[in-house]
Amino acid sequence: MAKKELILIMILFTAFVSVVDAQFSQSIVSLTGKIIDEHSGKPVGIKMLVYDENGKKVSRANSNSNTGYYYITGLKAGKIYSMKFKDDAYFRETVPFELPKTEKYAEFSKDFLVKPLQIGLKLLIKIPPFELNKSKLRVGSDFILDNMTMALKENRTVKFEIVCFPDHDDDQDFNAGLTAGRAEALRSYFIEQGIRPVRITTHARKLTDADAPPPSRKRAKGKRYIGSSYIVVKGFTM
Repeated sequence: MAKKELILIMILFTAFVSVVDAQFSQSIVSLTGKIIDEHSGKPVGIKMLVYDENGKKVSRANSNSNTGYYYITGLKAGKIYSMKFKDDAYFRETVPFELPKTEKYAEFSKDFLVKPLQIGLKLLIKIPPFELNKSKLRVGSDFILDNMTMALKENRTVKFEIVCFPDHDDDQDFNAGLTAGRAEALRSYFIEQGIRPVRITTHARKLTDADAPPPSRKRAKGKRYIGSSYIVVKGFTM
């Protein structure tokens, strides 16, 4: 194939892709779903704001307090947006989401979880950021802790305690050192992410979590019980 012909094909292909992307970006779509309290699992009525990739507010809505249902329209297919939640009873959070590409109008469904802002509330770090009997944050912890970190950064007045539980009850002296190390590892991580040290306290536990105890039966091969880690809301600071 001649060089000129190859260049022409590349130009035509680029133009085709541009036309397709433009067609996708012009398609108007809607987003529906429910807002759910992460702790209780109940529906939530809350103020919602949608921002585009440039930080411009493009839509707003309020979810239904009885059902949690919301409906937002006027969004563009194939685009990335951010959803912000604003309510004094809940953590202020910004959650990015991307809409699928489509050539015609469509409605997409997405549920969101919101964290209640109550003193004494325990927020579980759902995926253990530690390996068995280790206090060092494991590979991938940035991804595991990202949602929690963003919530803590956006709610700058919240004081919280890091509570860590051990993996077994065999040796309480060992467990005390293990969980103290885990709590300090999480504390150091959050500080590195820009959270003020004055907001953070730690609590190391010697016995396993009574709310999420080790399984009574042997787990599947490769599956190990790792002690729970929580973020507990303790109060507010200036």
